[in-house]
Amino acid sequence: MDKEAVARNLLLQRQQRGLTQEQLAERAGVTTRTIQRIEAGSGAPHLSTLSLLAGALELPVQDLMKNPELLADGPKATVAGSNLMLLHLLPLLGLLLPFANVLAPLFYWLYKRTDNRCYDAHAPAVVNFQATMTFGIGVAVVLLVLYFPVGLLLLGLCYGLIVGFSIRNARRAWRGQPACYPLSLPLLKGR
Repeated sequence: MDKEAVARNLLLQRQQRGLTQEQLAERAGVTTRTIQRIEAGSGAPHLSTLSLLAGALELPVQDLMKNPELLADGPKATVAGSNLMLLHLLPLLGLLLPFANVLAPLFYWLYKRTDNRCYDAHAPAVVNFQATMTFGIGVAVVLLVLYFPVGLLLLGLCYGLIVGFSIRNARRAWRGQPACYPLSLPLLKGR
């Protein structure tokens, strides 16, 4: 039995049903610590424990032991994947509201970071990139006054990068891939 596959599947199935670890533990008749240990992949669970968890999730025990990519719903259906996708799309609010490209993902990260560790991998990259682009937009505005063609070119480039990388990384988050934001100043780090 692949304990990493079990860990990913249990997390996936629990999140798809919108259950907390405590709620699942209560339904299955196991301790919350047992679920935490299984989801962390720190030990191979007993088959009897998997049977209790599968019963509480209303699925066959085999679904907890399969490779997650082979399940019908796949990793795309996870709540975390949807929330990560939203995290990468929030900077598009900056097209309408000043500084929303930095503040929206920052506040969303602060609100959601205790839900899942994956936010700590994606959110600092988003905020660092958006802060860098905001700095570039500020330079572009100054250049618009001093030398219009260069300022206009830089302004268009910054907004293009914001839109392009937000959409690209939202798609990467949906597929379960890591975020990729080049040209970022390392301002924030995850836990």
